[in-house]
Amino acid sequence: MNIRFKITTGLLASIRADLGRPHPFAMERVGFISTGMALGRGGLVLLAQEYRPVADEDYVRDNTVPVMMGPAAIRKAMQWALTDKVGIFHVHTHGGTGVPMFSGIDLRESASFVPSFLNVAAQRAHGAIVLSGDAARGQVWLSRDGAPTFISEFVEVGAPIRKWGRVLHRSNGTRHERQTFLGPTSPHLLADATIGVVGLGGGGSHIVQQLAHVGVGGYVLVDPQAIEDTNTNRLVGGTLADVEAQLRKVQIAERIIRGLIPEAHIFARAKPWHELVDELRHCDVIVGALDSYRERDQLERFARRNLIAYVDVGMDIHDCGTQGHLISGQVILSLPGHPCLRCCGFITDARLEREAQRYGAAGAQPQVVWPNGLLASTAVGLIIQQITPWFPAPRPFVYLEYDGNRSTMVPAPYMRLFRDQVTCPHHPADETGDPFFVFDTSCRPTRHEARCDVRVPI
Repeated sequence: MNIRFKITTGLLASIRADLGRPHPFAMERVGFISTGMALGRGGLVLLAQEYRPVADEDYVRDNTVPVMMGPAAIRKAMQWALTDKVGIFHVHTHGGTGVPMFSGIDLRESASFVPSFLNVAAQRAHGAIVLSGDAARGQVWLSRDGAPTFISEFVEVGAPIRKWGRVLHRSNGTRHERQTFLGPTSPHLLADATIGVVGLGGGGSHIVQQLAHVGVGGYVLVDPQAIEDTNTNRLVGGTLADVEAQLRKVQIAERIIRGLIPEAHIFARAKPWHELVDELRHCDVIVGALDSYRERDQLERFARRNLIAYVDVGMDIHDCGTQGHLISGQVILSLPGHPCLRCCGFITDARLEREAQRYGAAGAQPQVVWPNGLLASTAVGLIIQQITPWFPAPRPFVYLEYDGNRSTMVPAPYMRLFRDQVTCPHHPADETGDPFFVFDTSCRPTRHEARCDVRVPI
């Protein structure tokens, strides 16, 4: 089974800092990470929530091993698993760089106590992780009697996103030789990335086109609508022939991508995004190009729950009477562990109550191609910063405001306010994972909701 472990940069940094502290007599420190779980088309996802170090008094002197936990440490961790219904992963570090290896002692000791967590929290996976200074390796127990499975891939969710443990896809040819400034590994990182685009109208169609040009290799495309005559003023790639054929917007987007990357991995469905969560769950970044604030709020919540970077794109046109019309818009990067759309006042309860489905007063959802293109290009730039190493220190929170009348794109005041790290109160870390996910009696992962027949063999 493909198993992915995701953790935010902030949490991972705090774990490494704690494990690096000296201990009065043990040669190293250890701790435990709690995890939520979710299931998607790509396999099992483990989502790190919280770290708790083993208390100094819970270490035992033992000269035969670098570190030994006493029974109190195990009891506390088991109580945590039982009370909070979470997975528990024992963690320690070997230091150095590169993907570390478990020692023989690590393997023997993990096998002696990790399966016991399934006695108190059988509906969760438990395991052990060893860190280096820049990577990790892990193993997971999915049943009491089975052998452990190695974690297939680790994902550090930060600015930028980092992955290790899996062979990257190879990019094709020299088509991207003029963007080598993005970094020597950027063609492979882009080819390996999967971007979800929810909403393929004016903004989303621009985004898909640009991602294909830059070399992104994986897509989850979501839009329930077909192209209409009134879309042709802004939907990139759409033609009058497509209107006549009543082609779906996802079909047009896929055609654009295939014209540039025939081998691209594309999952495209003309359905509401709520019906495609298993596919969206495995995206590296999700872009929301939606008209509804309520949909944006829900999509961001989904992204936060699954530790996925979310980029929101939108525009307004306001009737200013004798002063004409004002074109405005925004691009916001919402990264797990950092300020969200509610933190910066973009999503409010009052706005949700009004449910601003109609933008401005210039007609039903007024849209034109040039501001959509500018906002989409800005969003694509933020996505590339998340995926490639070209920008040494990208901001983990970005809120840019567009004034189409002045032709300006400037940071919103919230970017200055949130210059320092701000803990988001709206999306607690312990809410990660699928709340409907359990193991059935045969210890196979499933999701107990409308489709309760889903099974993944182990």
